[in-house]
Amino acid sequence: SHFWLESWDGHVWLQTQGGQDWLQTRGGQDWLQTRGGQGWLQTQDGQGWLQTQGGKDWLQTCGGQDWLWACAGHGWLWTDTGQDWLQTKTGQDWLQTKTGQHWLQNERGQDWLPTKRGQDWLQTWTWHSWLQTQGGQEWLQTWRGKDWLQTWGGQDWLWACVGRGWLWTEIGQDWLQTKTGQDWLWTEIGQDWLQTKTGQDWLWTGRGQDWLQIKTGQNSLQTKAGQDWLQTRRGQDWLQTCGGQDWLQTKDAWPMGLAAI
Repeated sequence: SHFWLESWDGHVWLQTQGGQDWLQTRGGQDWLQTRGGQGWLQTQDGQGWLQTQGGKDWLQTCGGQDWLWACAGHGWLWTDTGQDWLQTKTGQDWLQTKTGQHWLQNERGQDWLPTKRGQDWLQTWTWHSWLQTQGGQEWLQTWRGKDWLQTWGGQDWLWACVGRGWLWTEIGQDWLQTKTGQDWLWTEIGQDWLQTKTGQDWLWTGRGQDWLQIKTGQNSLQTKAGQDWLQTRRGQDWLQTCGGQDWLQTKDAWPMGLAAI
């Protein structure tokens, strides 16, 4: 069965070539190997591992670099100078740490969550995709046709959600939105906007004081906290000033001079 134990110049081993097994020590380099099952335990200059090539599994320590790998199940845990991960290639899943950068990824489902001190990631998961950087401040996301770009502490974004889109900046003060034909621009903490909503349009400025509005043929310009306006409502026009005290009104026609206004 080709079995022997030999010591020669500090080289000691126990081997059975029939079973293809041996234990060898050569200059402090020791291992137990089974070639039939394709498995061994080896230590060479402080680098030790347990490997089964048939099952494709091993645990290795090489200068602080350790891993457990199962190629049959396509999985491993690997530590390489602080870089750690657990991976399964069958499900294509892993968790990796590389200098504080962690993620969980599933390539089959196309899912992952990578972070660098919790700041950055790029994810794709069943139509859900985004890029986020700088402490969660910025991202570009696609989620079932809903897309946006958001920057600077969640203050600014561009979003399209099944034909519904907007741009929002500076703590929700300003935006341009389209939602099934409903569009507006809003600035200065809700003071000013241009909106279209099923034919209803207006421009509003100065903390609700001033606006130009068109709503189903109803038009008006209002200023100074509701004191003054020019309005058209189904052919009925008027100009009112000074706290609602004074006005000029016409019905079914514009008065002379107001057409120019």
